[in-house]
Amino acid sequence: LWLRGGRRTPAGYGLLFFLVFWGITSNLLVPIGTVQADRLLYLPSAGLFVLGVAGIAAVGRARIPASAGIAVLAAAVAWYGAGTAARATDWRTQRSLFEAAVRTEPMSAKAHANLAAQDLRTETPRTARKVLDRIEPVLEAGGDRYGPLLQRAAKARLFLGELDSARRTYHQALARGADSAEVYVQLGNLALMEEDPEAALSAFARVEATGEKPTHARIGRASALSIAGRYGESAEVWREVLATLPDSIPVRIATAWNLREAGRLDEAADLLRGGLQRGADPRLWEALAAVHLAAGDRRALEEILPDVQDPELRREIEGSLREGKGAAPRDRRP
Repeated sequence: LWLRGGRRTPAGYGLLFFLVFWGITSNLLVPIGTVQADRLLYLPSAGLFVLGVAGIAAVGRARIPASAGIAVLAAAVAWYGAGTAARATDWRTQRSLFEAAVRTEPMSAKAHANLAAQDLRTETPRTARKVLDRIEPVLEAGGDRYGPLLQRAAKARLFLGELDSARRTYHQALARGADSAEVYVQLGNLALMEEDPEAALSAFARVEATGEKPTHARIGRASALSIAGRYGESAEVWREVLATLPDSIPVRIATAWNLREAGRLDEAADLLRGGLQRGADPRLWEALAAVHLAAGDRRALEEILPDVQDPELRREIEGSLREGKGAAPRDRRP
């Protein structure tokens, strides 16, 4: 069409319009990764309508009445409007979109991986079992060549307590191109569950090497060091996490707990008091009470007692005060 001079005709403009705008969203030039590709054809399709009208005009030698053109336009608008209305319910949420994709392509590994990711946000064995029942036929039909689907299967098996199977599946996912940072985070978490600090440290070192998920990597490394009994090192890594998440109460408590276990009681108390200045959370008072118990600081315990809400911890403090000495605090591992 171009070589024959058609570029200056309506058909040429229509074809060029389509190719230019379709090229942007086709993933040929730049991968855009959208899962809503149909809506991205709306603008390019305007060029196809021009091309179609030019074709009709050529057949009829431009002897088409205006009413016919209006009728065709109205039919096109109605057709596209109905399609938009039908798809609007699919686009309402991520979950509804992925459910629609699974209905349309029931053996699509990618569609099932996306839906499984939504379901596995509910970290329960029941949900994990439902996910595995749905994706195992897809895996058996060749979906095991798609890393993200294997990754979802591994996570479901993790929630079911099938740790060895989850580990094997995670390694298969890595070999099939799954997100390595996310997989190594999960492998590290699995090692933490099994209280294997060396394996956890190795996994989180690999996360750091990817340059992604730096906070996950630090939290995992700090946890592994704590399990290994390297409390001082763990506290320093937790401090790095706290610098990026200063309002996180669990992170502050974890840092103080490791400082306490390392015998750095004054640092732990100062850290918790700093948190209380940001907000008087009961968990911070309890953590501070545990530090004072470890230090045997009778005066501090008397001052803090009214702010402690945990009945068991209150009894422990009262008993310590009656005995006139500190007590070894209960294991309050965060």
